[in-house]
Amino acid sequence: MAKFKYTPTGDGILINPIAISKTTDSGIVKSEAMIKEESESRDYTTQVVAVGPQVHEIVVGDTIVLGNGANCIPVKVAGKEYWQVKNYEVMGIMS
Repeated sequence: MAKFKYTPTGDGILINPIAISKTTDSGIVKSEAMIKEESESRDYTTQVVAVGPQVHEIVVGDTIVLGNGANCIPVKVAGKEYWQVKNYEVMGIMS
C-alpha cells in the first residue's frame, strides 16, 4: 500500500467508503427512504487506510466493523474520497 500524505489527528481512522446500492438486485431504483433505512439498520465492514497517533489496537490494512450509527466524515486525499471515523465508532476488527 502506498504511503499516504495524510495522517488523521488523535484517535481518527481513515477508511475506504462503504458503497450503498441505490438499486435492488433486480434493477429497481430504491427510494431515498429505503436507502436511509438500509444504511441505518446494519453494520458495515471496511478497510483501514490510515490511523491517527492515538489509535493503538487498529493498524493500516485491518478490516473493521462499524456500527450502524457511525459518524463518517468524507475526506478527499489525492483526489480520492475516503471517510474518517473516530476510534470509538469501531465495533471490532475482523480476523
